[in-house]
Amino acid sequence: MQRQRARHPDKRQGNDDMIILVLLVAGLVGVRIMVIISSCNGMMEEIERARRFYTGTTTAKVVKVEEERFGRERAYYWPVFHYEIDGVEYEKKAWLFTDQYWWYQKGWEYEIRYNISNPEEFMLVDDQGSYDRAQHIVTEHIIIAVVIGVSIIFAIPLGLSGAKL
Repeated sequence: MQRQRARHPDKRQGNDDMIILVLLVAGLVGVRIMVIISSCNGMMEEIERARRFYTGTTTAKVVKVEEERFGRERAYYWPVFHYEIDGVEYEKKAWLFTDQYWWYQKGWEYEIRYNISNPEEFMLVDDQGSYDRAQHIVTEHIIIAVVIGVSIIFAIPLGLSGAKL
């Protein structure tokens, strides 16, 4: 009587499933990182444009601060300003945002520069802190993306070889 070997599940299939899961999670994180970097780059471009072309100035008051969450841990805050130009009142959300909840508070007043031909386009006069913060966020997320990418590059060959991760 010949003894039959017991069949064991293919360990390689488990590794393949893990690789797919890791790549899927990395892809989702990558998309999130790209959205954040894109938002920061857009803000920095708008600040640079405003510095060159917005020649009117006035005082604007923060009437509310809108919060947008990315995951459970990271939140970004956009101030909504109220200001008046030539008897016309405006209430607009700023391009500028921060990840510091205390950076803008309801009732605080700021000097803004605005586009004379389209007063709905405005930017804070004191925009350097926001510009620097956006640069910091971009750099931080590029580093995170590189770390994730390098981790994946080293993890996939381990998974393909059958080594335990």
